[in-house]
Amino acid sequence: MNGPSPSPDHEAAHSCGKGHLACITPGHLSWKTRLENRADMIGHGTVPKGERNGQAKLTEIEAREIKQMRGVATHRDLAGRFGVSASTISAIQNGVNWAWIDG
Repeated sequence: MNGPSPSPDHEAAHSCGKGHLACITPGHLSWKTRLENRADMIGHGTVPKGERNGQAKLTEIEAREIKQMRGVATHRDLAGRFGVSASTISAIQNGVNWAWIDG
């Protein structure tokens, strides 16, 4: 990677999958679009998920509890209790969000 970004839509990407470890080896860096960079992160297994995701509002323990409460409490009740939307509760209980954890 040399020089400025080819466009405002490009960002620095790490071909080694170690950007989260602050790798700055010049040969590992290239310009990619957000979509291309995200695809690399998925391939490297470095997409922050669960509590590591900066957007997460729940802990893994809370997500497990929500899964375990399926059929015991309404989505609305659980949403109020955990401070998220009823659609978030549904997504967790149906394995759309937090799919890798057991209930």
